[in-house]
Amino acid sequence: MNTKKNRLQGVIAVSALLAGTGLVQGELVFQQTINEDLLGFGFQSVPEQTANDGFWDFLHADNFTLESSAPVDRIRFWGFASTFAGGGFSNINSFEITLFDSTGTQPGQALTSMTFDLNDVQTKSTGLIGAGGAEILEHFVELDTPLAIDGNTEYWLAIAAGLDNPNGDFWLWQDSVDGDLTVADFQYSLGQWNITGPDSPVPADSAFELYAIPAPGALALLGFAGLFTRCRRRST
Repeated sequence: MNTKKNRLQGVIAVSALLAGTGLVQGELVFQQTINEDLLGFGFQSVPEQTANDGFWDFLHADNFTLESSAPVDRIRFWGFASTFAGGGFSNINSFEITLFDSTGTQPGQALTSMTFDLNDVQTKSTGLIGAGGAEILEHFVELDTPLAIDGNTEYWLAIAAGLDNPNGDFWLWQDSVDGDLTVADFQYSLGQWNITGPDSPVPADSAFELYAIPAPGALALLGFAGLFTRCRRRST
């Protein structure tokens, strides 16, 4: 009885200690939350031009800067699907995530690009419904190779959804208003980036979060957790 009680006390104490670090599931290093006043408003984004039409002619990207360098290994983002063709999100088959460096005014060179099948993307409903009845979805991916992000350096993140029917329903990246209200859209048909800034008629950012591998101090704390529980068990 005492052994079980002491073991449980040790687990509770360590769990509380880890929770206080904010690193139990990795460190949140960047955040732009959903703009709940504009649910169902966002930018369409496809990984390649699928039709010579505005809806399927853009790759959408948003800029970000971390306060300090971090190895980003998880990305959470929000979006919704159009419904005009009757397929909705069922027409989405994958997500492509691309990291660009910055020229200072727009995305520069593509540093890396990764494609995730839907089986590798955790998708769930937020329970929020936007304009036109759009269901706002949350997506979460874990990267096989962390992104080495330098601190105080601007990058651009592009997220696009692959389509089964190239002329069917597409995915849109849900708006946020937490950043600098600057986004970029690459127009395939023109081969150029178009910048939407804070002086635009409808300025916006895009909703996403970046998570980093826990810092060495947090990993040491995890080791201490195991040692703590073992010591508690041996003391009984």
